[in-house]
This record gives sequence, structure tokens and C-alpha cells, in this order.
Amino acid sequence: MITDLGIWTIVISGVVLALAVQYSRSETFGQALRWLLWDFTGMRFITSKVIPFEKTSTSVPVTLTLWVFGIYTALFAITSHRYEMAAARIENRMNAFITRLAVAEPDVRNTAFRE
Repeated sequence: MITDLGIWTIVISGVVLALAVQYSRSETFGQALRWLLWDFTGMRFITSKVIPFEKTSTSVPVTLTLWVFGIYTALFAITSHRYEMAAARIENRMNAFITRLAVAEPDVRNTAFRE
């Protein structure tokens, strides 16, 4: 299983690699950084939806980052919901057990806690 540090190392390495490749194609570091912030993050795609650009554009906007973020958010929501439902089930069982134990005879309570 990959730790949080391992995941961050992979993400940062990927961003640095993408920036290095673009920097080798660009004339300046500023152009490469602008590409990373404008194209790679998906901001150009979002802007093109708000303010449509003309058909003479050179390339289609990159949406990979938006897809990864959206899929991560959806998976997090699903697992969070499943966890909360499991915790609620356990809590309900414990509440029912405690309620039954509260009205039981003292010898039943001693037997229940001994086992």
C-alpha cells in the first residue's frame, strides 16, 4: 500500500516532469509555467466554456486534471458514505444492546459482561 508521502512524491514528480518537458519546448520558464497553470490544470477549458474561443485554435484544451479531480472527489464521497453507514450500523447495534442491558436483571448483566 502506498503511503501519503509516496502519493505526494508521485504527484509532484509528475508535475515537475510535465513542467520540464514543456520548458524544453518553450523559450522561457515563464511560458512553461503559464502552460502548466493555464493548459495543464484545465483552466483554459473552463474559460472556453464561459467565453467560447474561435475555431482557429491550435489545440483542444486539456481536461485530464479536471477528470482526475472529479473521479477522486466521487470516489472519496462514495467511501465516506460507506464508512458513515457502517459506523451508524455499529452504533445502532450498541445502542440496542445497551438499552436491553439496562432493563435486564442483574444476573443477566453479569453474564453478558463476563462472556
